[in-house]
Amino acid sequence: MWKFLAKLISPKKVETVKSENNAEVVVVAEDYINNELDYDYCPFYPSVSEFEQKLFRLRSYDGHLRQEILEDLRECFDPLLFPHLLWRLNDYVQINQKLAVDHLQRWSERPEFSELCLQNFFEIAALQKRLRVNPKVFHLLMNNIGQNKLFLVENLTQKQGRLPRALLTFAVEFEWLDEKELILLCRHSKDQLVRKYWLDQLIQTSSDQQMLSILKNSQQKDVQYELFNELWKKDALTVNDLIEVWHSPYLAVMDYADFALRQKNFNFDQYFQDHPFESLSKRKLRLRAYQWMIRKGSLTEFFQMIQSLNNPLISMAILQLALKRKYIGFEYFNEYYQSVDEKLTLNRLLKLRKLTGQHLSIVELEHLVVLSEPISLLQRLELVESYNRWEQLYWYALQLSSINGRKEQNLYDMHVQRRLWRINDEIYPPHWSAHQKQYLQSVVPSMMQQFPEVFSGQNVRKILEQRLDIKM
Repeated sequence: MWKFLAKLISPKKVETVKSENNAEVVVVAEDYINNELDYDYCPFYPSVSEFEQKLFRLRSYDGHLRQEILEDLRECFDPLLFPHLLWRLNDYVQINQKLAVDHLQRWSERPEFSELCLQNFFEIAALQKRLRVNPKVFHLLMNNIGQNKLFLVENLTQKQGRLPRALLTFAVEFEWLDEKELILLCRHSKDQLVRKYWLDQLIQTSSDQQMLSILKNSQQKDVQYELFNELWKKDALTVNDLIEVWHSPYLAVMDYADFALRQKNFNFDQYFQDHPFESLSKRKLRLRAYQWMIRKGSLTEFFQMIQSLNNPLISMAILQLALKRKYIGFEYFNEYYQSVDEKLTLNRLLKLRKLTGQHLSIVELEHLVVLSEPISLLQRLELVESYNRWEQLYWYALQLSSINGRKEQNLYDMHVQRRLWRINDEIYPPHWSAHQKQYLQSVVPSMMQQFPEVFSGQNVRKILEQRLDIKM
């Protein structure tokens, strides 16, 4: 035991040798290999330059090796070195930290320094959370970013995601911009979380009339919702204001305004009579369809609105939402698409299955496939992978008539054997309709001959005999 520990903690003799292809290989001395201790090698291929090898060694666990490379690259100002110096600012060896700090301070006097800071903004931002970073050099890096006003304006207003949000955080902390200028940039930002900074300031400092004016003129969902929520809590909205917000193109805002109107005992029936959908423009008719859906009005009038739109894309979007909100059932969706003779793509078909939020019956799935564009045999077979095996048996029986060629037959045979090989273990009996039973009676006998191993179990033979009156 003690001999093993002595070997483990003793310093290994490491040397670098050249292989035949001129690649460097790091090995440990022969006596360590003979003692069966672990050793590593790190090849450098001829295509890797000497400078790239040095950058690689800057990430070594050996602090002395890192120090040697930093001293060797003291006068190097290659852009590839810049992020490596940023990482070394957090080096746990103090001399390596100092070498990195000195190098960056010398680099700051060069004209390309500011551009490199912008390119490596996220690496610089990460330094704030690290333990051993020199505050002076961190502020030097940050100041170079804050001085580039064009970079701040462009990214705060035109970009979305992590970059504008991080820039906003540092702009507030380091006061890169005047407060009024920053709020104005946030107002025109494309990022919702950046706009929230302006919204919070607006709610704190503006009057109700100013907020109402912005609410009515804004085209952004978050702005409409936040301002409407604030004004509704203050009871600063009249019925006419609520009606105007009720016609927002955003469903969340429309739904909130519908709630607010109900709290005011608004007469929706009278409003719909005074403004019949036949007299509305296409845009307002689309909004009326959404309002009608929220109000759960008559389905007859709803489908009349859909037909009046005379736009398949908009109609599909509204029907999908109605299906998702359980305003219409799947049978109404089927009836509409059969009446307009439209075909669904496979992606649309699968999306509709997901939108329903419930398990479609085999009959509904059968109707959907009829409505959709032609899909391959494999795609049809895979549609029922989440169904129980009795339902799968009926579905596979339906696909028998659509097999074309030996290739599809082999695919069908393999799929049926893989999915139904444990049908004998099904605990619950099938729930086939009379029509399904009649079809299975004509098809199952031939399937039993084709797949004898699938139907060899006592349980499955008993159920088929009882349910389908098939003689075994």
